[in-house]
Amino acid sequence: MSESHSVYKINPLKGSKNYPTWKIKMIDIFMDLDLIKYADETKKALADTAAKATWAQCKKGGDIEEHIRTLRSYQEELAALRHAVEEEDFSITLLTSLPESWNTFISSIDTADLKDSYKLISRVLQEDIPLHRESNILA
Repeated sequence: MSESHSVYKINPLKGSKNYPTWKIKMIDIFMDLDLIKYADETKKALADTAAKATWAQCKKGGDIEEHIRTLRSYQEELAALRHAVEEEDFSITLLTSLPESWNTFISSIDTADLKDSYKLISRVLQEDIPLHRESNILA
């Protein structure tokens, strides 16, 4: 079946009903056509991006705006890999990535505020202004 003119007969995917069988057949076809590396690369890219977003931490005194831009870029990468990050999940990722010095602020966040990450980012940036000003005065 390695010829370039091979024809593959496979039943169409019908949701979870035939997914396991369909998946095995698709992997076999990808391997036969030497395309499996592309499918695996997408999976690896997804795992790498998800890990980066999960483990990204803003250091104490770090640039909060840059940190948020970095997290947003990870969110966009994941969306491009068809693994969209929900607003609430992004909000939780952002809050858990802030330094310990932000714990008082984080504890003041109502869980309803997590549903709108843009609103949360606005609050984080507003909170950062006095903290940033304070660190410049001490420096």
